Amino acid sequence: MPEPRLHASLAYDAGLFLGGALTGVHTRTDALDAVSRHETTGYNGTLTFDHGWWRDAPIRRYQISGEMLTPVD
Repeated sequence: MPEPRLHASLAYDAGLFLGGALTGVHTRTDALDAVSRHETTGYNGTLTFDHGWWRDAPIRRYQISGEMLTPVD
Protein backbone atom coordinates (compact mmCIF):
# COMPACT_ATOMS: atom_id res chain seq x y z
CA MET A 1 0.00 0.00 0.00
CA PRO A 2 1.43 3.42 -0.89
CA GLU A 3 2.21 6.00 1.77
CA PRO A 4 -0.38 8.76 2.24
CA ARG A 5 0.28 11.79 0.06
CA LEU A 6 0.34 15.48 0.98
CA HIS A 7 -3.39 16.10 1.23
CA ALA A 8 -4.41 12.76 2.79
CA SER A 9 -5.38 14.24 6.15
CA LEU A 10 -7.59 16.87 4.47
CA ALA A 11 -9.28 14.18 2.38
CA TYR A 12 -9.87 12.09 5.52
CA ASP A 13 -11.33 15.08 7.37
CA ALA A 14 -13.60 15.92 4.41
CA GLY A 15 -14.95 12.37 4.32
CA LEU A 16 -15.47 12.34 8.08
CA PHE A 17 -17.24 15.70 7.97
CA LEU A 18 -19.50 14.88 5.03
CA GLY A 19 -20.30 11.41 6.33
CA GLY A 20 -21.54 12.91 9.57
CA ALA A 21 -23.28 15.91 8.06
CA LEU A 22 -25.15 14.06 5.33
CA THR A 23 -26.43 11.08 7.30
CA GLY A 24 -30.17 10.85 6.67
CA VAL A 25 -30.24 13.80 4.23
CA HIS A 26 -32.33 13.29 1.09
CA THR A 27 -32.46 16.64 -0.75
CA ARG A 28 -29.92 19.21 -1.91
CA THR A 29 -31.54 21.90 0.22
CA ASP A 30 -31.32 19.70 3.31
CA ALA A 31 -27.69 18.87 2.45
CA LEU A 32 -26.73 22.54 2.28
CA ASP A 33 -28.46 23.18 5.60
CA ALA A 34 -26.84 20.13 7.21
CA VAL A 35 -23.33 21.12 6.09
CA SER A 36 -23.78 24.66 7.37
CA ARG A 37 -24.86 23.39 10.82
CA HIS A 38 -22.50 20.41 11.23
CA GLU A 39 -19.30 20.44 13.27
CA THR A 40 -16.73 17.69 13.64
CA THR A 41 -13.16 17.36 14.84
CA GLY A 42 -10.60 15.77 12.54
CA TYR A 43 -6.84 15.63 12.08
CA ASN A 44 -6.75 19.30 11.04
CA GLY A 45 -8.84 20.63 13.90
CA THR A 46 -12.50 21.53 14.21
CA LEU A 47 -14.39 21.68 10.93
CA THR A 48 -17.35 24.05 10.68
CA PHE A 49 -18.44 26.08 7.68
CA ASP A 50 -19.87 29.58 7.43
CA HIS A 51 -21.19 30.86 4.09
CA GLY A 52 -19.16 28.26 2.21
CA TRP A 53 -15.86 28.87 4.02
CA TRP A 54 -14.06 26.76 6.62
CA ARG A 55 -14.55 28.78 9.81
CA ASP A 56 -11.41 29.11 11.95
CA ALA A 57 -9.28 27.08 9.54
CA PRO A 58 -5.81 26.48 10.94
CA ILE A 59 -3.09 28.48 9.24
CA ARG A 60 0.16 26.61 8.85
CA ARG A 61 3.09 27.42 6.60
CA TYR A 62 5.09 24.74 4.81
CA GLN A 63 7.78 24.59 2.19
CA ILE A 64 6.96 22.04 -0.51
CA SER A 65 9.72 20.17 -2.28
CA GLY A 66 8.48 17.34 -4.47
CA GLU A 67 6.32 15.26 -2.13
CA MET A 68 7.94 16.55 1.06
CA LEU A 69 6.41 19.16 3.38
CA THR A 70 8.68 20.98 5.78
CA PRO A 71 7.09 23.23 8.43
CA VAL A 72 8.17 26.87 8.22
CA ASP A 73 8.15 28.84 11.45
